Parts: sequence; structure tokens; C-alpha cells
Amino acid sequence: MSSKLGMIEWLDNTRPLKDLIEESYTDSELDIITNQGQHPRKLYQDYVTNTYQKAKPTAKTANNTVMYAELFLSLTKAQVQEEFNHIQSVIPADLLRRAYYKIANSHEGFYTLRRQFITSYAVLCTSQYILGIGDRHQSNFLIDTSSGQVIGIDFGSAFNAATIHLPVPELIPIRLTRQLTQLMSPIGTAGLFRATMIHTMNALRENSDLLLSTMDVFIKEPLMEWMEHALKTSKQVAQSETNILHSDDTYAKDRINSARLGNQYS
Repeated sequence: MSSKLGMIEWLDNTRPLKDLIEESYTDSELDIITNQGQHPRKLYQDYVTNTYQKAKPTAKTANNTVMYAELFLSLTKAQVQEEFNHIQSVIPADLLRRAYYKIANSHEGFYTLRRQFITSYAVLCTSQYILGIGDRHQSNFLIDTSSGQVIGIDFGSAFNAATIHLPVPELIPIRLTRQLTQLMSPIGTAGLFRATMIHTMNALRENSDLLLSTMDVFIKEPLMEWMEHALKTSKQVAQSETNILHSDDTYAKDRINSARLGNQYS
């Protein structure tokens, strides 16, 4: 609402996706990643650092964004995929599936929870894609432990803002990592998930006028992050106070038009 005032709502019976996954490790699996130097984050950091040092042996230590850029420039897609698969192999593929088994009180209950997860996540992914919602890390998805449904939170990076504000642009259309697809097995994304996304997209198209009129509110009341970005950009080009205010409006319209264009061609 302002730089010092906001609203927050507590959601009962929910857990962050990140917590459910991390709490599903066995003791032996946890020992491997914590005590034997096999934590995925460490493996990734070592890989990025080593790649940077090989490319620039005389350079001083750089921040992660600079090293990531060198990774992007120096390696082929096949090389990156190979390392990604190696790091991913350290993590059991069925951690989220285990979590849902723990939540369920029977095999039938697991099937129901899993179905609720698939349909709700398909709706969420489609809607977030149309609205350009970014910053979709594991803590920004809540799981309703009573129904199995997925709830999205933190929509600050909306209308593709994550492709502009983040040092490493978030370009993927939806989050569909291995833990999520394993819970959808054996059919995977080709069955209920895909069908639900199609129905959701059709519903959004049929009600596009309502969606766009709602989005236009953000032009009149831009998010604080947009205003701060517009002001920062305006100062960099030494614009007048009048142009700064105009820049706020232009930036908001640009974000809305970006989402409108995505809706048009989806």
C-alpha cells in the first residue's frame, strides 16, 4: 500500500513447498548433502566459480552475477545440462511425493491430494504465466495440507518485472522442476495437468475484458517497486520532475502491455 504500510493474511493449514521437500529426506540422504560436501547449492557454486576461474585465471573473485554471465558465455547448452543433471542427481526425485504420502491417511487420500495438487498448480501456472508473475522460488508456493492444493503468494514481481529487476533474468514461463513432475507421475504433465492448463487458458480468453480491466488498475496505482524503478531510471537520465512522474505512468503501462501481449498470443 505504501513504502511503510502493507497488508498480510495468515493462511491456515499451509506449509511452504520448500519445507515439505526438505523435511522428506531420510537421515542417510541428509548426511550426504550436509556432511559429505554434496549439497546442491555448494556443487553449483563450485561449478560456477571453477568455470569463471578457468575462463579468467588472472581475474579477482567476482560476484555470482558476473560469474554466471561467464558461465553463460563460456559453456555450451550440452555442458550446462550435463552438470545440471549431475547436481540434480544428488537430490532424491520423490521428496515431494513422500511428503504427500505423509499428509494422506490412505492410498485413496493420496490420490485425492495428488489430483488437487495437479489441478490447482495447473491453474496457478497458467494464471501466473499470463500475468508475468516471477520470483517463483519454493517458499512462494504454499501447500494446503488439508486439501493438497497449491497456493501462490508474493506477487511483487508481476507483469514480467522479474525479467528486468533481477540480476539474472527469470525467463522460464512456469516452474516445473523434477519434484513437481514426479508427484504427477506416472502420466506426468501430459494428462490432467495439461488438460487443466488448456481449460484455464480458454477461461481467461473468454473473460479477457474482465482480466484487462482489472490489470488497468495497476496503471493508476502502480506497485511501489515499479515507482522506485521508474524514479531510479529517471534520475539516471537526469529528467525533470515532470518527466519523472510521466516515467512512472509509462513504466506501469509498459508492464500491462507486456502482459496484454502475452495474453494475445498465448
